[in-house]
Amino acid sequence: MRYNSQIETFINIITDRYAVRQNPVILDVGCGNGMEAAYLNILLGAKVHGIDVVDDFDAWAATKAHLITYNGVAIPFPDDSFDIVYAYHVLEHVEDVPTLLGQVVRVLKSSGIAYFGTPNKQRLFGYFGMNDKALSTKLKQNARDWLDRFFDRFENNRGAHAGFRKKELEKMLSCYFSRVSVVTDQYYHFKWPHRRSAIHIIKKLGLFNLFTPSVYVIGTK
Repeated sequence: MRYNSQIETFINIITDRYAVRQNPVILDVGCGNGMEAAYLNILLGAKVHGIDVVDDFDAWAATKAHLITYNGVAIPFPDDSFDIVYAYHVLEHVEDVPTLLGQVVRVLKSSGIAYFGTPNKQRLFGYFGMNDKALSTKLKQNARDWLDRFFDRFENNRGAHAGFRKKELEKMLSCYFSRVSVVTDQYYHFKWPHRRSAIHIIKKLGLFNLFTPSVYVIGTK
């Protein structure tokens, strides 16, 4: 299933790199229907709060996590509230990214970690790792991306699902976090274990940034 696979990969990354305390308190920014927040609760034993600008929460997910709407600007929690902030494919949809990042830093504990995933703007192809969409839909989405590139409108603020380049995301996050770690290779290492040999070859050829559909980064205060 899409959601538990994403969360399992996230858990593998953070437990491999950090000493995550038992039953952490997590904020899921841009939680959508709340399913990811629910699986964070189930698989990590976390107390999870999810926020989104749209009230479209799954009824079952709402029994596992505290899901609320917010205005998309001010995160409605006090300073130093969370051990982990989880923002999976959110930044590319945000109109004022600097304000959101400032809010994330504000509510994150001094020992906390912030996890960000966005589409990789350098990608040749995307969407194929999503197992909840038909192949025809994925092909149409890639065709739309290539048209946006051709007409020079492949930008988040122009309605494209562009995302960020690795260096662009690193530079942006480094303005808010004392340490920024790119974990894209770990993400695909854990999520696609049966493709590790192919990933290794792609990295050796210097093509990793072209063939990975997304970029994953962790920021610490």
